[in-house]
This record gives sequence, structure tokens and C-alpha cells, in this order.
Amino acid sequence: MRKFSYLTPRSLDEAISLMESYGERARYVAGGTDVLVKIKEGKLRPEYLVSLRRIPSMDRIWCEQGPSGELRIGALATHRALECSATIRWHYPILHDPVSNIGSVQISNVATIGGNLVNSVSSAD
Repeated sequence: MRKFSYLTPRSLDEAISLMESYGERARYVAGGTDVLVKIKEGKLRPEYLVSLRRIPSMDRIWCEQGPSGELRIGALATHRALECSATIRWHYPILHDPVSNIGSVQISNVATIGGNLVNSVSSAD
């Protein structure tokens, strides 16, 4: 596997700035379940991985206050966090039931909602 630098910004602005600096030589990573496999297979060859893990609040799951009561899921929320969320279990069972059947516990503990959306992996739909 090719070597890369692992960068850990502490804010969204810092993460964006790093990507602007490194451009195509960098990739965002959160759980890394798909990105690291692609690197090992030689399908991706980034010089830098910009981790989003230490950016506060990106893993939150909450309902908006007020009449809309919209469900909000941060891009870094893991499948396991969705499965264990009381908010989702009680108010959105149609979402809770399928998410509890996604992958092994090891994968669901690190795989993120945002990562699945960005990678467009049909098996994760």
C-alpha cells in the first residue's frame, strides 16, 4: 500500500482549506471503510487523507425544535449511532429497522452516513 499523510483538522473551515491546498492529491475520510479498501486495491492513490472525525457536531442526530420537527443526521453519524438512537427508534421506526441490518457490528461502528452518500455504493443504499 502506498504511503500517505493523515491530516486531522479541528474545524470544517480547516478541512476545506486543506482540500483547497492539496486539491486532487487529497481525499476526505471519516470511517474509511470504503476509502481504505480502494487505497489497498490501488484504485485511489491520495498523498493526503483529510480526516473529518475530530470536527465537532458532525456526528449529531437530532430533531429540530418547532412545528416541523425535522430529523437531522450529521454526515459523520455512524450506522451504529442511528441504530442506537432513541430519537430514531421511537419517532422514525421506518428508518431504525433497516439500519439495524446493515453490515457487521465492526462496520456499522465506523461506517458513516455521509461516506455512503459520497461513495454512491449501491450495496449501502
